Amino acid sequence: MITLPASLPLVDLRGAAFVSDKYAEIARLRGLGDLHPVQGGHVCLSQEAAVEVLKCRDFRFDFFQIDPNESPYLAASIEHELLNMHGGPHARLQKIVLAALRDKVMEGLRDQIRGVAEALIDAWPDKGQVDFCKDFADPYPANVLGPMFDLPYADIDGFDDWIRIGGRKVDALQSGEGVEAVEQAVRNMHGYLADMLAERRKNPGTDIFSELMLAKIDGDQLTETELLSLVGEMASAGVDTTRSQLPLILEQLLMNPDQFAKLRADPSRAMDAVNEGMRIAPLPWALPHRA
Repeated sequence: MITLPASLPLVDLRGAAFVSDKYAEIARLRGLGDLHPVQGGHVCLSQEAAVEVLKCRDFRFDFFQIDPNESPYLAASIEHELLNMHGGPHARLQKIVLAALRDKVMEGLRDQIRGVAEALIDAWPDKGQVDFCKDFADPYPANVLGPMFDLPYADIDGFDDWIRIGGRKVDALQSGEGVEAVEQAVRNMHGYLADMLAERRKNPGTDIFSELMLAKIDGDQLTETELLSLVGEMASAGVDTTRSQLPLILEQLLMNPDQFAKLRADPSRAMDAVNEGMRIAPLPWALPHRA
């Protein structure tokens, strides 16, 4: 059994100590106890406590600080996202998505994605410096998204801003700041995708949007609301999260040259490097769950 602390002070996971060096702060707090109170619950800082919590059958992702009254539209949008679904609804949506992302589709995407990466790297100068964020991390996911969904990403006025601003909906609903701008960005995204869906229904292609639209499991398929929320979620995660996560992984490799040397010597370990990079330098690094 876990004993909840009674006298430890409230921990601010977004405080200055975590921003400057979160692992040093975690080590300091761990020396005081396994569990610490945070706004809305507790944070587990030991493997023993985490394993105990994970035994809970009803362990789920939970935006516990959201005020749906700040924007019913954004709150409803979040409820339809795969990330925030659990149990039967999550399993249903997952089956349909996996049916759409079959091996043939994924193999074709791998070739496209590899081509985008190689083209960006080929444009780098032979000598001198490269701004990794500007010359790779920022354009890479955006250039991948276009072929994936067969949309003219670079030609859609404001699309990148819709993703960047719309991706802040949880923060906006938690803080009450910037809600109107975030809601407008999400509405713009959904409006554009709804027009695109109407066109794809007439002329389906081999892109991910069309595959998701057509995928069925025992006659069951995504509703229009589910499809728009899912594609919007994939666009936000695929672009905004990726372009922010890539520099964090590269930074860890540069800070750990022995590990970078192992990767250079054996490029087949690239996926291990990605997984480990996301473990030690994740974006975001803390997500609320309910047990």
